[in-house]
Amino acid sequence: MNENGSLGSRYVDQCQVSGNIVPRTTEKIYEATITLNARCPYPGLTFKGIAFLRDSYVTENTPTATVNRFYLVATNNDGGQRRGLLFVQTLEGQISDDVPTNQ
Repeated sequence: MNENGSLGSRYVDQCQVSGNIVPRTTEKIYEATITLNARCPYPGLTFKGIAFLRDSYVTENTPTATVNRFYLVATNNDGGQRRGLLFVQTLEGQISDDVPTNQ
């Protein structure tokens, strides 16, 4: 995720995605749109859903570090076929309290 809310793939030899997230009025919850591109199942389909952050928790592997997770859950109903995706990314460090919101 980039500062402007755009999303994209990092590695060209893997599934390529593009999209964006827009903050809701609730802090750390976002509207999400993701399009599957090259090297993905169902290339060209767009999924819409939500994304959120779960921050400031300790794991068994990092008992003294702060670990954060970014979740994105989205669905697609093109052609009457329902599909869904779940994306989870682990982020290290403290998430800022200055996360942008639509207020």
